[in-house]
Amino acid sequence: MTTSCEMDPDSRYATVDGVRIHYKRAGHGPAVVLLHGSGSSAHGFERVAEMVSASFDVIRPDLPGFGLTGPRPDRDYRVTTYAATVERFMAKLEVPRYAVVGNSLGGNIAWNLALDQPDRVDRLVLINATGYPEKSLPAGLRLARNPLLRPLLRRWLPRSDFRWQSVFRPNIRLAEGYRRGRVFLAGDAAHVHTPAGAQGLNTGIQDAYNLGWKLAQVLAGADPALLDSYEAERLPIAANVLGLSTQKYEGISKLSPSSIRRGKDEQQLLLTYHGGPLAPGHGERTKTLRVGDRAPNADLLRADGTRVRLFDLYRGSHFTAVGYGVRGVATLGLLDSPASGAPLERVAVDAGFHTARSDGVQTLADNADSFRRAYGVSQDTVLLIRPDGYIGHIATNDLLDSTRAVVQAMTPPASPATISGVEE
Repeated sequence: MTTSCEMDPDSRYATVDGVRIHYKRAGHGPAVVLLHGSGSSAHGFERVAEMVSASFDVIRPDLPGFGLTGPRPDRDYRVTTYAATVERFMAKLEVPRYAVVGNSLGGNIAWNLALDQPDRVDRLVLINATGYPEKSLPAGLRLARNPLLRPLLRRWLPRSDFRWQSVFRPNIRLAEGYRRGRVFLAGDAAHVHTPAGAQGLNTGIQDAYNLGWKLAQVLAGADPALLDSYEAERLPIAANVLGLSTQKYEGISKLSPSSIRRGKDEQQLLLTYHGGPLAPGHGERTKTLRVGDRAPNADLLRADGTRVRLFDLYRGSHFTAVGYGVRGVATLGLLDSPASGAPLERVAVDAGFHTARSDGVQTLADNADSFRRAYGVSQDTVLLIRPDGYIGHIATNDLLDSTRAVVQAMTPPASPATISGVEE
C-alpha cells in the first residue's frame, strides 16, 4: 500500500489506497473522529469541532465520494469498505486509539469500525446510525438484542464514566397550512420530527422542488391556482413522514432492526400524489401507473444505437410529453409550445424501430420492451411528465385534447403551434 500526505493552509490531505482524503484537524487531547452522513461532509461538524477542540484532538475527514474527497477508483462504497478506509486513514495519521462519533451513514460506519477494531476504538457515539440498508445487523447488536445474553454483556463489558451527555427531547410538529397569502412554508419550517430514518432532507428538498416549479410557472404567467396544489400534495406526505419517523424513534430503544434499516418507505421513491388537485382519481391509467405516480425509468436506444435513460431525459425544469404507438407519436407534433415558463420536450417511443424526424420530437426505440413493461402500455398512449418527475397526465383515448387541457392548466397561455404533425 502506497500512501502520501500533504498539507494546505486551510485543509489537510492524506492519500490512502489511492484515495486523496480531505480532512481537518484541530485541538489537543484524546483523539475524536467525526464521521458525517450521506449527502454531507466534514463541514457539517464545523460548530461541533469549535466547541470540542478545546479538550480533544478533533479529526474530521470527508469520506470517499463526499466533500473534497474524490471517488474510490474501484467504486466500492460498502459500509465495511468505508470502515476499513477510516481505519487505515487513522493509522496513516499515527493515531493508535480514538473515539468515533458517527451521524447517519457515518454512524453505520462507526459501529462497523468499532466491531472490527475494538483495540483502537475506545468510545463510540452514534447519532441516528442508519445509512443505507444492510443485509443483516452486526453481530454485536444481535447479541445485545438477546434477552438472555444482555445481562451477561452488561457484567462482562467494561464500563466508564460519561464525560459529556445531554437529554434529547424529540420535537414533532406539523404546520396547519403551508401557505398564507404570499408566504409559503417548506422544509423544517413546515414540519419537524425525530431524526430517525433520516427523512428530513428528502422531505425538505421535495417540498422545495414541488413549490419551485409551480412558482416559476405562475411567475411566467400560468394560473395562480396552480400554487394551491403545493399544500394539497406535500402536507399529507409530511404527515406520513412524521408518523414513520416517530415509529422508528420509538423502536430505537428496543434495538428493532426496522428502526435501523432504511427501506422503500424511507427512500421515498414510491410516494404518490393520488387524489390531489393535479392527480384526480377518475383519470386514465395504464396497467402499472396512475396520474400522480413517480414516472419510472426505462432504458431505450437512440437512432445511432446508444443507450439513453428516461430519467436523464426527464431531469431538469421542463415538462416531457411521451408518445407511444402511432397515434401517440403523431399527437406529440400537434401539442402547442408554451409561450414562456418551462418548455415542453417531446419523446416518441417506437416499438422496436427508429423513424427520422425533423419536427423537434426525439425518437427512441424500445427494443427490449423496457418502456412497455415499466409503463404498462399496450396501445397508443400519451403521458405528460411534470418538472418534478411525477406523471401529470395519461391519455389512451382522447390523446390530443385531453393532453392539451392539462398542459394549459400548468403552463402560461400557449403560442401558436410551431410544430406540425399528422391530424389525429
